[in-house]
Amino acid sequence: MNPRNQESNQMSKKQSTELVEANETALVVPDFMQTAETEGLDEISKYQTTPRLTLIQGQSSPERKEQFGEGGVCIMPDNVGIAEPGEEFTVVPLVFWVTWEVWSDINDPTLPMVCESTMDETSDIARRAKNADLREEVYGDRSEYRKNYIECLNFIVAIDGGPSDGTIATLTFSKGEHYAGSKLCSFLKRRKVPIYGNRIALKSQARTRNNRSWWGLEFNNPADGNAFVTSKEKFEEFQAMHRELADLMRTSSLSVNREDDNVNDSSNSSEDCPI
Repeated sequence: MNPRNQESNQMSKKQSTELVEANETALVVPDFMQTAETEGLDEISKYQTTPRLTLIQGQSSPERKEQFGEGGVCIMPDNVGIAEPGEEFTVVPLVFWVTWEVWSDINDPTLPMVCESTMDETSDIARRAKNADLREEVYGDRSEYRKNYIECLNFIVAIDGGPSDGTIATLTFSKGEHYAGSKLCSFLKRRKVPIYGNRIALKSQARTRNNRSWWGLEFNNPADGNAFVTSKEKFEEFQAMHRELADLMRTSSLSVNREDDNVNDSSNSSEDCPI
């Protein structure tokens, strides 16, 4: 049994009158402050980031594989364990958006994993990501590296249940997992309820394609039988979070926390990109 780090950074969890620290000690806002206007936060809201839901791959660092296990699910850069390999966990999707990104070569030590990112579907990055003949570009002094132009299907989700209940993270489907993300989009569309009213069960699964192996995420209805959020209070909470996040997306004010990012931990290590 791999150890779990049960600390979690929580965003807009429970009531707005509580601040939750990593040690889960709740600090109650004084009564006189609860009705005060939230002055001074406008500029701060322009720079919000979300951590990312990460699958530990075979080529991940030995330290991460030791901590979470190959195929384990965690939240980075918070280093919080969510599920062990093949273990089901449930999320509520809050918002969806598409980005087009340029990824550097895994062996290039000079560039970050994500060199460029855009939400502009008319951009050159998006155009190249959608064309199988243009998705790869050779670069470097000796043409020793290859950039990839990638379409990413992104969800911000809330963990529903377990020790990390309420934790917010970004779940991205791209490259070898793009098809799985497309299927999830269709699955949600058919339900015909607000995106934040759905409960989705996820679990890691080993995949093999074209002599390449990696870990991806399978989705299904939760084992507890509740495919929808059944609590009106939680539904309204998720609705408020959805609207706040959607506003940030519209103004391009929200980004994924790429701190300590590593393509080796990507759930999309397959070179295939079935867009």
